Amino acid sequence: MERRETMSKQVRRRSAFTLVELLVVIGIIAALVAILLPALNRARYESQITVCANNERQWMNCMMMYANENKGFLPRFDGSCGAGNAHDLVMAWYNLFSGVYAMPDRMFFCPLQSDDAVNGLTSSGFVISGYSIWIPRSPSAGVIYPPDPPGSGSYTVVGTDPIRAPIKQGDMTDNSLGQPIAQIDPVISDDVLLVTSAVTAANAATYDLHAAPPSAFYPDRNGHLLRGRLDSVNQGFIDGHAERVAPSSMRVRYPANAWNCW
Repeated sequence: MERRETMSKQVRRRSAFTLVELLVVIGIIAALVAILLPALNRARYESQITVCANNERQWMNCMMMYANENKGFLPRFDGSCGAGNAHDLVMAWYNLFSGVYAMPDRMFFCPLQSDDAVNGLTSSGFVISGYSIWIPRSPSAGVIYPPDPPGSGSYTVVGTDPIRAPIKQGDMTDNSLGQPIAQIDPVISDDVLLVTSAVTAANAATYDLHAAPPSAFYPDRNGHLLRGRLDSVNQGFIDGHAERVAPSSMRVRYPANAWNCW
């Protein structure tokens, strides 16, 4: 009987893990996590960009519904607000999209932008969206933005091509320059703002947005950053589609209280 008890204890001892075996297992798990974590982070990043593109499609759907009820014209809503940036919108925008079309505040922003930005959406008495709206509008008498070259009022445009989204359904050309704008000029895009100290009028035309450090971007207005660099931007067009573009397809366009890009 005593011999059987001794053998049973030996079997129980052999069935337990040693400290070395536990450490080996933990090490393997840690290595697997280290290998999989970047892939998981990338998948999460890509899913947020997909949600961002869907937000822009919803914006376009709302604009089309508005146009169907307003002789084909997209929402414009002139009125004094902000500093002339493309994301500065009068409260009529919020009343339309949030009130009439029940768009939640979070959809005014790319998911990669912080909740602090969302909380400040209407805190200034006007709308500070996370998306730039490129439909021309007037924030004050005699001024239109986004401006046409060579600019209007106090705004200066980089380059000679216009920054013009269509203003109504079926609007395929810019009447002043005869350029097709429905395909090349977005109606909405992710906000990309550069602080004025990062860019000068002399280097704006050749400024490399992909190489720009995080400190060059206005807080919470930086498109899709990946590993500290601008990776891409979503843009929405009048036909309702949204596409993802590389920084090489974007340029610094004009300064208001920051340098606006698309």
